[in-house]
Amino acid sequence: MKYDDFKNQVKVTRDVIFGEAVIDYHGIPKKRPLLLDVYEPEAKNRNGTCSPAIITIFGGAFHFGNKEDDSFTAGETFNTSASAYASYWATRGFVTFSVGYRLTSEDPAPGSTPALASHDSIAPDRMHRAREVLGLPPASLHELACGIEAAADDVAMATRFVQDNADRWNVDPTRVALFGWSAGGRSALNAVFAEGVDVKAVVAASAFLHSDDLRANVPFIRQSPSLMVVTAERDLPHIVEQGSIVPDYLRKRLPIVESVSVPEVDHFYPASSVVYQDKKQSTLLEVITQFFERNI
Repeated sequence: MKYDDFKNQVKVTRDVIFGEAVIDYHGIPKKRPLLLDVYEPEAKNRNGTCSPAIITIFGGAFHFGNKEDDSFTAGETFNTSASAYASYWATRGFVTFSVGYRLTSEDPAPGSTPALASHDSIAPDRMHRAREVLGLPPASLHELACGIEAAADDVAMATRFVQDNADRWNVDPTRVALFGWSAGGRSALNAVFAEGVDVKAVVAASAFLHSDDLRANVPFIRQSPSLMVVTAERDLPHIVEQGSIVPDYLRKRLPIVESVSVPEVDHFYPASSVVYQDKKQSTLLEVITQFFERNI
């Protein structure tokens, strides 16, 4: 599934500035603009009501990817990009936003609202490997933490921007959801639980969250959001390890928590992957879409 599959049904506005943030933090700090793309249904809502919105957040170990393309592989299948999900959901009547955020390699400022309980909760192996692939020098845990914190800040800023400017796209600011895969899923959870954005639903696909971060950022029962946690059968080891811990902890604190396991695939799975819900066969895309339709 690619954007081209839906381009005749979707209006895309590229590079909308939603804010600015600091990079080169440990050198000569400077600000750069933060951008998002907007995917709107070509067939406008004509009954006068506002549309729900989905904000998609790309993955890539906080080092790879962008709002247009975060489709990668480890040799088997490619994951579906955030932009392709955004295109599809626009055809289903959601105004969808694909968000860009600062990467660790930009040396971003970490902000003043910590998402990480400590450096022990980073899970750095995948990020170290990403740096090797990119030919970057090894990074300290502090540098890796700055990338995670900056992404959370940027996703939170983008979400508030969409809600504050909802009239611009005829969006209902009370019916906004987040979707992210891998680093994008972790950033979505951090934006909600650590940064405090208020959304109706979150789908976190193959997103790591350390138990210490859960205890620090979700200590009490909350009224929202509804949450879906997606994990692949052969996901990255640190994600598999937390695969049941995260939903089990959050079921005690959130109104709706659903878990989806994607069988026979690794971390890089497409939206067309077969899944089973209530003993019924479906695709991951259909299951996530139905979750959004029920909860926003």
